[in-house]
Amino acid sequence: MTSFLYNGITIPERMRHLPIMENGMPLPTFASEAKTILPLNQHTASARLSAMANRRCYICGDKLHDLVSFIGGPDEAMSKLYLSPPVHPECADFIMQACPEISDALAPSNPGFFAVSTTANYEYDAEKGVFLISDSEEVWWSKGQRVPGDVMDILHELTQTLRAI
Repeated sequence: MTSFLYNGITIPERMRHLPIMENGMPLPTFASEAKTILPLNQHTASARLSAMANRRCYICGDKLHDLVSFIGGPDEAMSKLYLSPPVHPECADFIMQACPEISDALAPSNPGFFAVSTTANYEYDAEKGVFLISDSEEVWWSKGQRVPGDVMDILHELTQTLRAI
């Protein structure tokens, strides 16, 4: 019988068709060619371009609807410029809870904190290679747990101050 749990977390129905890695984690679509989780800059261009051109979730590969999520670090959330393609909100929530190393692969410049920005308003800037989002709602994550937004605002200010020194 197939388990719909990974580390005690329910795998979203739309992810249940994915191949399962040895550790029991569903293998995201973006990693299927490499058969491993790689940093975003090492993902195959074909997987990224296919997801974008066909409006498919970068994690499960299913068609995206109006509301999508982007996974990134604090700098991406504050600038509203994301490198990784959009995903379904439920796919993003699962990844944030169940598999922080995938978060690291999607947002390699993070300091251990991630934002999942959910929006219906985004565009792709091909010249810069980024997604520009607006009217988004952020949920912050660290080590599989949600972090209150006000804590992240304080951490971002501290990070900016330290960079200026």
